[in-house]
Amino acid sequence: MKDKTKFILAVIANILPFAIGCFFYRGGGVLVMFLYPPLQIMLAILNYSGTKKCFPFVFLNAVMMLASIVCIELITQLYYKNISSDTETLSVGRFEELVAFVFILVLTVVPLILRAIGTKTKESEE
Repeated sequence: MKDKTKFILAVIANILPFAIGCFFYRGGGVLVMFLYPPLQIMLAILNYSGTKKCFPFVFLNAVMMLASIVCIELITQLYYKNISSDTETLSVGRFEELVAFVFILVLTVVPLILRAIGTKTKESEE
């Protein structure tokens, strides 16, 4: 039961970028480009250290990716509608979504490779 509670708390923590974006959308791209990467790195480290298998780690990072991309889209639309009604706002938002996707993909693939190398090293030592 303790593991399930821990996993549910990890899922909620990975939705944190969405909540931050909803509250601070007036910050626009500055919020996304300077606040999200350190937060995503921290969450990826917590996801990696909190899981022993690959599937829960990938699932948690997928939740973080989905929450981040939806939040960036929401920030873009709110900023476009309420603050700046120019097409550059939409272009910057799409670019930020692409950067977030690639960044979180890297934060997922690199630890998986490191975990696989560590597993092979342990097996070869035995």
